[in-house]
Amino acid sequence: NVISNPKTTTISFNAGGPFELPDSIRDSTNGRGSDTTVNVDPRFQGQYKINGNWVDVPFHLLFSHELCGHALESMKGTHALPGRTPVGGTPPDEVHAVGVERQMASEHGLPQRPFDYSGAARQKP
Repeated sequence: NVISNPKTTTISFNAGGPFELPDSIRDSTNGRGSDTTVNVDPRFQGQYKINGNWVDVPFHLLFSHELCGHALESMKGTHALPGRTPVGGTPPDEVHAVGVERQMASEHGLPQRPFDYSGAARQKP
């Protein structure tokens, strides 16, 4: 879906935590679609807190979260706008990306990111 989309996603390898940035936030959310950039660092090591324990997150889950969860939605123009995070939940602009990431984890038999987005993820110390 990313490859066949008429919009372009640029993969940029930079130090730090992963993120996606559309060229036009307005077009990424209004149905028009936008070119976008995914910034990733394969050396970045993330962790989730699951049942009180910190669990390492493989790079491919972080990358799929950004590429298939955020970038593809921006390219289609269907990315959700930021909004209030429900208590114990996920911000509206992260719901789809977290769902993609959880699906990928499930397909590979890996622990899934918690729905509680606040304080449940971090960079590995």
